[in-house]
Amino acid sequence: MPISFIDQPSPGAFLGRLGYAFNEHVALEVEAGFGGARSDFEGPGITGDIGVGSPIGVNLALSTPTSDGGIYLMGKVGYASVTVERELNGVEAPDIDISGATFGVGGGVRGKTWDFRAEYSFMSGDASSGVLGFFALRRF
Repeated sequence: MPISFIDQPSPGAFLGRLGYAFNEHVALEVEAGFGGARSDFEGPGITGDIGVGSPIGVNLALSTPTSDGGIYLMGKVGYASVTVERELNGVEAPDIDISGATFGVGGGVRGKTWDFRAEYSFMSGDASSGVLGFFALRRF
């Protein structure tokens, strides 16, 4: 059945992250959010939308400094879950919960009170999906 997407997917979710750094190399991070990529589609006699919402996860993050300037590389491994919300011809279908192991790589700049990070995370499990994220993390 041929379909075409009639809009661009929304850019993503708003995500909050709390963590505890055991030292400058090892941290445990918990994240939760709302929103997510959503797009409308249509085809012969059908209209609908599909979107991702309610992301949650927990990760062990490992980092190593690359210089004295606060620049670092990082990797992470953990578990995540998201909900796929969908509608077809005005009728909501049951949500699909997707969960599995997560892996990520990235880098950033760490200051005394702020950490600016870019990372790519990949979820493997019920479904495979990747996410590019940019984060401003406040250190206490």
